[in-house]
Amino acid sequence: ALNTKSPNLLVFDNKRKFNELTNLFKIALFNHLLHSKRSKDSKLDTEENTAKVINIVLAKSEDIFDNDLNDSVYLQLVNTAFSEYLLFIKESKDSQMKLLRRIADEKEITINLKSIFDEVSISKDSVDLNINLMKWRMAPELSTDKIKEGKFLLFGAGTLGCHVSRGLIGWGARNITFVDSGRVSFSNPVRQTLYSFKDSVEGVYKAPQAAAKLKEIFPLVNAAGHVLQIPHPGLRLINEEAKEAYLSQVGQVEELIKSHDYVFLLTDSRESRWLPTVLCSLYDKPCISSAIGFDSYCVIRHGLSSDPKRLACYFCSDIVSPIDTTKNRTLDQQCTISRPGVSSICSGFTVELMINICSGSFKHTPQCLRGNIFTWEILNMENYSFQNCLGCCPKVINKLRTSREEFLLGVMNDMNYLEDLTGITQMMSEVTIKDKSNKVSKEGKEEKAKGIIEI
Repeated sequence: ALNTKSPNLLVFDNKRKFNELTNLFKIALFNHLLHSKRSKDSKLDTEENTAKVINIVLAKSEDIFDNDLNDSVYLQLVNTAFSEYLLFIKESKDSQMKLLRRIADEKEITINLKSIFDEVSISKDSVDLNINLMKWRMAPELSTDKIKEGKFLLFGAGTLGCHVSRGLIGWGARNITFVDSGRVSFSNPVRQTLYSFKDSVEGVYKAPQAAAKLKEIFPLVNAAGHVLQIPHPGLRLINEEAKEAYLSQVGQVEELIKSHDYVFLLTDSRESRWLPTVLCSLYDKPCISSAIGFDSYCVIRHGLSSDPKRLACYFCSDIVSPIDTTKNRTLDQQCTISRPGVSSICSGFTVELMINICSGSFKHTPQCLRGNIFTWEILNMENYSFQNCLGCCPKVINKLRTSREEFLLGVMNDMNYLEDLTGITQMMSEVTIKDKSNKVSKEGKEEKAKGIIEI
């Protein structure tokens, strides 16, 4: 099969059509000859100097004599200009035409054609080109490398998680991790774009399946899925075994946040967002929390230490500790009931907001977007951190940093622990209710209002 005297074209295990292969070879040879013409004095445009292809072999191994032939190309060219050259075209990490080595005895040259013949390389180049076109034509300041190299962590692999991950790979993100403890149910595939009916029949876990589906869409994405229950306040630890399991879960969530650059909170309950919010504040990680209602949505960019005035987090508008909102509730109360288009809108804003943060290339990045498709309104808001916030205030962060286990166990076993720690309990105790019934004002008018609240 490697008879160098035979003018045969040898192709092994390649899915491309014969005519397409020959055209690609012509392009590759033309580029090589053009490159050589510029670098040599000899003329290559005459008939006798035209390269003649003796053998073409697609081989998987760098060793052209390996029996397992697949992805590489071996060419032997014979003409007056190249009679002393053996042209070996093979798979390489570098997708550019490049002289890799020259052996004195054989005058061996290596040129990579992987970008032409390997489907994964073609996909990579096409995706990168699409993103670079935005940079070249519309946003010269866009930092595509930061997006490609950034590590994105998604808490929640449901409707929002699927949409957000698709948006991220559309921007060229290469590192995406899912965290979710749920399985694919029969209602999921019609809204959650990474799952199929077969997944719901088999009841597979969402996180690893979402990662696998992303790789099917774009093989070069480094996607991973972790089946992990996110601990939340109010789950009493009834024994030592439960305590150890809880602390282990907290440790896993913490390690994931520490090892990633950007965090998304896309879960379907308020309480599951609390621990990631606290840890993102502790490690100063950019975090976006997104949530949907029946016809409304909210996207919040959590504050960072670098903010001139620290911005609010998801919990800065709350004065009630997060508790288990799904316990002892009916199915319709546990499920997120939402118009199908709301999740797509919310996810789109979520991705674009994070890309603004990640690339640092766009001037205006909103802090909070609240939208409603009943009134068709979008509110662009900016809120600042609450000094008694249950998720990001200094009292919470300092307590976690200095008395980790005491803090974590207190949150679980005492429903009032967070409110007492942050000062919300004291603040609420200062709210006085006075009965001003039958009291006459200076104007002589009787005030009949009862139970007036003064804060």
